[in-house]
Amino acid sequence: MPKVLLFAWICARDALPTVSNLWKRGVRVEGGCLGCGSKEEDLMHVLYLCNFARLTWALSDLPCRIIEYREGGESWLRAVFEQIRGPGFDYFLTICWALWRERNNRLFEGSGCKAQEIIGWAKRSCFTHLASSQERQSRAGVG
Repeated sequence: MPKVLLFAWICARDALPTVSNLWKRGVRVEGGCLGCGSKEEDLMHVLYLCNFARLTWALSDLPCRIIEYREGGESWLRAVFEQIRGPGFDYFLTICWALWRERNNRLFEGSGCKAQEIIGWAKRSCFTHLASSQERQSRAGVG
């Protein structure tokens, strides 16, 4: 899941082009969160604080303590990594990426989906990636 890992790295550096970050860089943009209408849109809002993100996390089957962590960016990712590893962390990152994709779909395409669809997509993506990784390992005689 190279795209998801790249996305996680960008999040850890708080470098996503959110409204807040664009303003910090001198790019004046209108708008805010397209998920809930909030005027604030920073990394933690898109991935955690937005009502749409909260609903998505509530449907995720991940431990509640992940959802409740209130630190920003890198600290949040590190805290989640300490709590879950392996496929669970991949699933967490995939949901984060799906929330960002959803934000972009609403912004650039004017269309969105439901939180349940994000969870379904994230589960399918993780399952497909895990299955293809296991297949590659078995062909290579590893594991």
